[in-house]
Amino acid sequence: ARIRVIYNGIDPEPFVAACADCELRQRIRRELELTDQIAIIQVARLDPLKDHATAITAVERLEQHNVRLLLVGDGPEKARIRRRIEESPVPERFQLVGYRQDIPALLAAADISLLSSLSEGLPVTVLEAMAAALPVVATTVGDLPEVIQPGDTGFLVPPGQVVPMQEVLSLLC
Repeated sequence: ARIRVIYNGIDPEPFVAACADCELRQRIRRELELTDQIAIIQVARLDPLKDHATAITAVERLEQHNVRLLLVGDGPEKARIRRRIEESPVPERFQLVGYRQDIPALLAAADISLLSSLSEGLPVTVLEAMAAALPVVATTVGDLPEVIQPGDTGFLVPPGQVVPMQEVLSLLC
């Protein structure tokens, strides 16, 4: 009875404002060389726990050709992820964006938010994507099932499983 859960929180205003700015969306899309692509964004440390390999494989298998997965972040897996993208049969679908501080602008330029983590608490990146009114596809880890109501506030898929992630992304693309 003495224990309370204190969830992560964010100030939604920067994300709401960025999403309302059509010029900002177009400027960032031009900067990222997104023309008619559906921009899927994953904002996450390049770390084994974030399981970028599953996200990359799911995007590779999409039948839609006009998709791009923007990987925003830096970390110890950067070289491995870069090699994986270079070996992909569709490397044009991926872009390592690197570490950025303009996350509200990047989310405003995106169409779908993805988080393929194997382990989480309650990731701020998902809260930010929700504030940016993006459909969220995330794994059923940590507190994500408490925040994401499937089909209403986002979509949940089992961690490490390509096919369910591919199927949900395909529905959204």
